[in-house]
Amino acid sequence: MSKLANPFQAGAHAKKKECPFCRAGNRVKQAFAFFADLIKNYLSAAERAFGIKDLSSAVLAVLCGIVILAALIAEPHLGYELTEPVLSPVEGEASPELAPADSAEPNRVTVPEGKRVPLTAQSLVYIDKTKPVRVEVPADKQVPLTSAAIAEPEPVAIRASIDFGTIKGTNSERASYLKNNVNSDVIGWLQIPNTNIDYPVMQGYSLYTYMSADIYGNYDYDGSLWVDTDVNDWSNNTVIFGHNWTNYSSNPAIGRPGDVMFAQLTAFQHDSFARQNPYFYYSTTSQNYVAQIFAAGYTTDLNFYLWTNTSASTLSNIISRGRSLSLHDYDVSVSSSDRIVTLSTCTRYFGNFADQRFIVMAKLVPIN
Repeated sequence: MSKLANPFQAGAHAKKKECPFCRAGNRVKQAFAFFADLIKNYLSAAERAFGIKDLSSAVLAVLCGIVILAALIAEPHLGYELTEPVLSPVEGEASPELAPADSAEPNRVTVPEGKRVPLTAQSLVYIDKTKPVRVEVPADKQVPLTSAAIAEPEPVAIRASIDFGTIKGTNSERASYLKNNVNSDVIGWLQIPNTNIDYPVMQGYSLYTYMSADIYGNYDYDGSLWVDTDVNDWSNNTVIFGHNWTNYSSNPAIGRPGDVMFAQLTAFQHDSFARQNPYFYYSTTSQNYVAQIFAAGYTTDLNFYLWTNTSASTLSNIISRGRSLSLHDYDVSVSSSDRIVTLSTCTRYFGNFADQRFIVMAKLVPIN
């Protein structure tokens, strides 16, 4: 064990040393004793000459009070404080060795390699308020205080909004490009003909990561298109969520330019639009699919279609329930052996309350 590992031993050892405060204190004691003797002799002579013992006692008391008051006023200006070193062990090891109490240099602390010692009164052996604090660092660890040695903060990247239409290649290649160069949370791409829905699909560390975040992870009221954390390239029901802040009435618009994310999805309510657009495209980063729509409609049951990696019987029930809710009769053969994708967004079709959705369900058919 280091000889200074015990703070009580260190404190006791420091008290045996004659520090500058002690020397100053001794001089004060000597001065006090000298003046006390002088006053005592003066009062004794006054008593013998005038016989006024009571007066000498009163004068002595007053003079003692003056001396004590003067000492209290002078003490803070002596410039020294006696502090016992309090050595904090580092991860159970012996405390770092500090400068001895009788060092010729006050305010000195030696920092051993691999240790950190806070510059507090407890980490210094004694303090001289009139002198600067000195810290010793091993020579091989010293860093020159130059502009080159001071770490500069990381520059803040200013990212311009990506125009997804400028990214070339198949949807799978577009998704891969963003995943590798912009954000590794990109897992796929969704494109619906005759709408402005042409976006990457995100998957965060929770279901809500991209509900109010853009592709960079920055806050965005419109959010992104996103999936839950358990979705993968082999899920038999990939559920994709997206906001609809602007086109949620019981008679939604078709192709309104200001609509973003899934706001134009509700166009599938209209029979003419549904007939003209019987499919859309979904891609992972490794495979392109055409999605053949077999159901599109409204629901207040927000649970039946949310199973993403499920049994054949559960998937069969999801498909049947979706068909029963569909506003249109799609002539598409789909079974529990297929893989499907479900698009889900908000609506106020049934009135002004939250728990209602417009969903579009489709069978995935690989292409390429």
